[in-house]
Amino acid sequence: MYRAILVPLDGSPLSEEALPLAAEIARRSGATLHLALVSVRTMVAPIYVEGYPVIDEDLHSLGRLHDQAYLEQTRDRLRAEQDLPVTIVVLDPLEGDNFDQTVPGILASYVAANQIDLIVMTTHGRGGFTRLWLGSVTDALIRLSPAPILVLRSQERAPEARQPAPPRRILIPLDGSARSEAILEPALALGRLLGAEYTLLRVVVPAVLSPAAPFTTPTDFNPERTMRDREEAQRYLEQVAARLTDAGATVRTRVVVSDQVALTILEESQREGSDLIAMSTAGRSGIRRLLIGSVADKVLRRGEVPLLVHRGEATAESGS
Repeated sequence: MYRAILVPLDGSPLSEEALPLAAEIARRSGATLHLALVSVRTMVAPIYVEGYPVIDEDLHSLGRLHDQAYLEQTRDRLRAEQDLPVTIVVLDPLEGDNFDQTVPGILASYVAANQIDLIVMTTHGRGGFTRLWLGSVTDALIRLSPAPILVLRSQERAPEARQPAPPRRILIPLDGSARSEAILEPALALGRLLGAEYTLLRVVVPAVLSPAAPFTTPTDFNPERTMRDREEAQRYLEQVAARLTDAGATVRTRVVVSDQVALTILEESQREGSDLIAMSTAGRSGIRRLLIGSVADKVLRRGEVPLLVHRGEATAESGS
């Protein structure tokens, strides 16, 4: 059960699109909603005319007051719409620190210090990240945060149309490793609150007769080995599904043979009518390899549905 949910804001309508769903999750779980803004307004250099400053050296402090007032207005609006406990905080970066490195680090430290259970934030949809959520900042926060992150896709809708329907169908890609299974607990916790059902997906890459060859053609594929891999993948998913079913979840399984893992995940999400994809990343060293290639990164950037992502630490492998 969630006790504390963080929504990082930057003062833009884009970042505020995460608020309705975050508030709904907080309401259902009885959690406190934390609104945090990293104040990145740079100090204005003073201008002197005949020895007198035209712009005071401390004028930058007004920017922080503006940030505080913005958060207070947002908090008051949320309290008026829903009876929620809301905490607000303006976080200050150290002077001279690099923006891309400071912002995620400060947010991750706040998450750890305040025992945040879930972060809910917005991206700019298929066009990439903008403002506070420029790629490097979001990527860094994903790999630094000890809490799972629910990343929403902005459709740049009108304010009155920004109330998203809570996800009801969750697609969980797994690759047979303990690292990929790190997403199961966060996905179950969210799904219980929302009354969601789950589809476990395993993408089996076709085996080849000569994996060391620089080029392969369809005649190089090993259909017998691929069939065995597919059967093993199905047994693995059924074992995982049994554990989730014992925990009260409604679970389906699906195995697909494809050498385009990220694309297949996205296609299966559409085919299943999934409104959320949940998957693990590779830990502190960055978004690297989940299944093959930068799969988590590709799904994050190309997908159109929300993504629940959690850092999977390097642990002993399980399954096949």
